[in-house]
Amino acid sequence: MKSALHNLWHALSMRCEEADRLRSLPDEDFPRLLRWGAAFHTVLCKSCRNAKRQLERLQSTLQGLEREPGVAVGLSPEARARIAKSIEEGV
Repeated sequence: MKSALHNLWHALSMRCEEADRLRSLPDEDFPRLLRWGAAFHTVLCKSCRNAKRQLERLQSTLQGLEREPGVAVGLSPEARARIAKSIEEGV
């Protein structure tokens, strides 16, 4: 029971950095409770709501560019690996 309470507290007391990190991952990459905690944090935090809107706009813009003929959008596997490594190291 202590573990469940600890996990619930962690989800409800999430900091902006953690919510932002989780928001950038696919939903299946982390537990439902943390997804819920990140969503709860975003509802309460104006800065995170703004960041979420900006991320959604960027995603929408990139999806629009992908539909344009002759426009190459995306990162190389090497660039993706460098970014993932930087995120893991907290850079």
